Parts: sequence; structure tokens; C-alpha cells
Amino acid sequence: MLKPLALNELATSRPELQMPDLSLTIRELEAQLRKPDLKSYALTPIHSDARVMSQRSVFTVHVNTFEPLDRDLGGELTESGHLGFVDIPEACKREALQFLRRNGVHEFALFPDLGGLSRHVMQLVIPPGQR
Repeated sequence: MLKPLALNELATSRPELQMPDLSLTIRELEAQLRKPDLKSYALTPIHSDARVMSQRSVFTVHVNTFEPLDRDLGGELTESGHLGFVDIPEACKREALQFLRRNGVHEFALFPDLGGLSRHVMQLVIPPGQR
């Protein structure tokens, strides 16, 4: 899980989400992305749909690095607690899913489209052993 404002503060010294600059040509954008001091950062999507809104999605732009985000920026995101991983042991998965569902986190809440609705309804009406 990432705190995108913290990523941007480390990368740009500004804790804010930016939108892509649509006035740039492809060549200008490529030149901007080749700046040696540019660091990975988070952008807010230009267009959004119900899924992007429900998941509070942002996009990360990884510049001048082949490092995964947890090692990018010298590992500072992970060390500072702004990037973390949630590892749920298999033995706890069922209980964790029940907790999430009781608190309104289910397929349709995360994926508010026909596929998410279908999976949510199936979970409600078809017993787990018969799916």
C-alpha cells in the first residue's frame, strides 16, 4: 500500500498529486522524462470511472530506474512507512475476507461494474463449496 503524497514529497518536495500536462507533445514529454534528476512520482488519472474512484487509484511513473518502488528512492518510502505490504497467512484468509465483507468491502465495492456485481451476488447466494 502506497501513500502517493509521500512519494511525491520525496520526489518533488511537494506533497500533492499532479495531473499529466496535456499540453506537451510526445517529444517534449520524452525529453522531460529523460531529465537525470527526475524521480518516480504519482499522478492522478485524467479520466476516471467508478472503479478508479472507488479504489482511489493513482498511477506511478517510474523514471530512470528499473528498481521496484520499494527500493526506489533509496528505500526511503518503505523505511518511513509510506509504502508497505500486507501479507495475510493462508490460515487467516477466510477470517480476513469475512471481516472485510462485514465492513462493506466486497467485490462490487472494489469493482463497481457488471463483473464485480456478478461476483458479489454469486458470493451472496451460492454457498462457498458449490462455486
